Amino acid sequence: MKRGYVDTPEGQVYYVEDGSGEPLVLLHEAPRSSRMYAKLLPLLARDYRVVALDMLGAGNSDPMAPNARLEDLARCVVHALDGLLIRRCHLFGLRTGTVVAGEVAAGWPDRVESLVLFSYPWVEDSQQRETIAARIAGLPLESSTDGSHLQKIWMKAYSEVLKMWFHVDNPGPKRSQRPPLQNVHDFLPSALVEFMDRWVLDWLQSRACAVQRFRASSTYDAASRLPLILAPTLLIATDSPFEESFLRHARKVASLIQRCETVTLPNSDRNAAELRAEALAEVIAAFVRRFPLYCGVPEVRRQCHCEPR
Repeated sequence: MKRGYVDTPEGQVYYVEDGSGEPLVLLHEAPRSSRMYAKLLPLLARDYRVVALDMLGAGNSDPMAPNARLEDLARCVVHALDGLLIRRCHLFGLRTGTVVAGEVAAGWPDRVESLVLFSYPWVEDSQQRETIAARIAGLPLESSTDGSHLQKIWMKAYSEVLKMWFHVDNPGPKRSQRPPLQNVHDFLPSALVEFMDRWVLDWLQSRACAVQRFRASSTYDAASRLPLILAPTLLIATDSPFEESFLRHARKVASLIQRCETVTLPNSDRNAAELRAEALAEVIAAFVRRFPLYCGVPEVRRQCHCEPR
């Protein structure tokens, strides 16, 4: 597995790369980084050259500019692809990463062969925005001298694991599979402790840009940009009762994209890339392999430029 930095006009972007073949680029959610693809990346790398980027303001990449918009994050991704000599790729995004990936596909259609969006965060009203803002405010943006900020972050990561366990008994959409769990302790093997470690590290590295990132996402006009996506798109929804609004909005998002299919990943939530990696990898690969790179009409392969549509 290769790790490195690529220089862009917006700053240095950290990446992790593995495999060979057609490029498949992964964009993470907030407040995470490419670490969240520690399990998914090697599975996809069996058939693809997989590159996971740390977007600006996250992980090991440079911070976001003070007034950066979501479009600026997308432009930085395109510049990073240039630096990695990736002319055209399959693109996957999760949560915040779906919005950035969608903007890349909308603004630079000649760069994206196929698009996979997992749990698109459609926000319709100010109340939802206030709820998201409150969640950000509930996490420590500054360090405390007694180290209590670390415990708060750890408990947030722990709550993500508990959601998946409670998912078993909570009312919600029917599921074809339920994990054979007896109690919470059975659901906390060392792999999940490692998940919480990654979550804590990601928050510590991304918290300085948390408010900027929320502002950039909440002011983005997705409704006017999604119809510009030309690439064949797969929208993956979760079935977690804790994320019912995302499942409910999936049809709305799909209706705005010209060539969009939808599927629900059973027994999943926002952490599926780590907790349901094999199942998610199968869904991604099954869709992407239907669209071999450069199978489209020749005119879309023209020399790229860095100004969006």
